[in-house]
Amino acid sequence: MRAFIAIEMPAPVQQRLIATQRRLTQHLRPQQLDRCVRWTPTENLHLTLRFLGEINDVQQRDLTQHLTQIAQRHARLTLSIAGVGCFPNAHRPNVIWCGLRGELAALTQLQAEVEAAAQAIGLPAETKPFKPHLTIGRLQRNATSSQLQAVGAAAMQLAVATPQVEYGVSTVNELLFMRSELTPSGPIYSRLGVFLLQ
Repeated sequence: MRAFIAIEMPAPVQQRLIATQRRLTQHLRPQQLDRCVRWTPTENLHLTLRFLGEINDVQQRDLTQHLTQIAQRHARLTLSIAGVGCFPNAHRPNVIWCGLRGELAALTQLQAEVEAAAQAIGLPAETKPFKPHLTIGRLQRNATSSQLQAVGAAAMQLAVATPQVEYGVSTVNELLFMRSELTPSGPIYSRLGVFLLQ
């Protein structure tokens, strides 16, 4: 079973993220570059704390216990969405994302405990540092270098044009243990567990 741990953004924030996708699409469409991006569906917009990959039933049970304890140790936290960027960079982007502001120290501590729990059930340590973000689009694998650069430039133009834009303050109330089923039309997510923060 393919799984991950995440925080879900409330509907008003998701709608504002969709608005950012639309603005980028309108900017890219005259050059037909909007076809180079697979936009994240509204229902799949979330903040990933830890991608787990394939886990078995025993690991699912043990991780559920860990997440219950983690949620009991952490208070709700407040976040807002701000800024636009690209991974790994704007010259050759793979991912277009929106950043986060707010109680990032508390979020980082929460993520560190989720990472420790993943290792406790036998998963290898995550090699990449945690960079909180919400993926709003992924570049098509068949996009050319010039197309990638043009999409990255458009994303950076939007970032410069609206550097101070913040998308509503959101109170994070829960951790989600999610299953991801891959299909030809994209991943389908379903909840394995919900853990309320204190």
